[in-house]
Amino acid sequence: MGNNQTKYCADNKGYAAVAAEAALTQQGVAAPVAIFAQATAGDVSPHYHGPNDIARRKQWQGEKEYTYAEQNGRLQAEHALQIIQQASLPITGALDAILTYVDLSNQHAEPRFANGEQQAFTSQPCHGVAFFTGTRVDGPGMPMAIGKVAKQLARAVKTTRLRRLHKLTLTEQQYYQRLYAAQGVKDIMLEAGRKQILGQAIDKLMVPAIADPLVAELKRQAAKGAMKESAMVPTVLPIQIIRLGNIAIVCCPGEFTTIAGQRVVQTVAQILATANIEQVLICTYCNDYMGYVTTYEEYQQQAYEGGHTIYGQWTLAAFQTCFAKLAEQFALPKDQRQYDQHTQPLPAPVHELALRTNLTPPRR
Repeated sequence: MGNNQTKYCADNKGYAAVAAEAALTQQGVAAPVAIFAQATAGDVSPHYHGPNDIARRKQWQGEKEYTYAEQNGRLQAEHALQIIQQASLPITGALDAILTYVDLSNQHAEPRFANGEQQAFTSQPCHGVAFFTGTRVDGPGMPMAIGKVAKQLARAVKTTRLRRLHKLTLTEQQYYQRLYAAQGVKDIMLEAGRKQILGQAIDKLMVPAIADPLVAELKRQAAKGAMKESAMVPTVLPIQIIRLGNIAIVCCPGEFTTIAGQRVVQTVAQILATANIEQVLICTYCNDYMGYVTTYEEYQQQAYEGGHTIYGQWTLAAFQTCFAKLAEQFALPKDQRQYDQHTQPLPAPVHELALRTNLTPPRR
């Protein structure tokens, strides 16, 4: 569904589940439940991308968009029903799982996952101009003309900050050096960690609300005091591996591109091969949501996906590092595993959640 919809819709996955359950009911299955999970959705689209793609996308508006989503869902359901009729890998063995929380804003990626780079670090979350300009077909954002201006302003902010490093405290110097080394080629528009847009605090932002609906909403929340204590995006994130007998599922809290997900799967599969795991799958949008994860190479293009890879160009390498450590522990007997079971994300303050949703805030 496009980003102009104002009503909740389960989209093509929901339609796929409904169609599959209806077909199974007709086959005599009692109360069937069909669930269509997402794998690597970061660079996958149900829409045509090619010559005249914008004109073609505009044909699907209003009720036509729901019809199109239902058609996509029905195709997925039909394909899934065909698959379960075929010979498949039998699942045998015990159930097991492991979960830990990691701070993705402060991770060192191992050189083996970072093209040999010794100083591959993530940073505080930042959204690039490419995130705000959106995608041509699936979800256009701010006008390209405004995006071009924003890029120039982002580069000016970066240049000014780095020129004035010697005038800053050691803490500030380290922050900016770490930030720009991690974010690389990204034209940073939103520093979500510090809650700044183009170097300005959101509540003092001079960018007009008409520039973009997201900018308008951020300014509204800042003016109401709904963002003073809350994190704008999660940074302490859950990573999990589930075992279903001889199958392992890597559970990731974001949208991974096809190759990014493939690299995570390969990383985990190599480690769990000694634990009688025959196949490793990936499931995204798990337990939390923090944005996109591209490969290092994709990140350099700074399309929408790279602009939404918020912890910088080494984000995938950091995930591989964290999942490798978790998989090593998962391969051990339960009584021998040693991993962080104490780190937890801080919940958003209830009174700020109330302000965001226009509810009456609780007494403090």
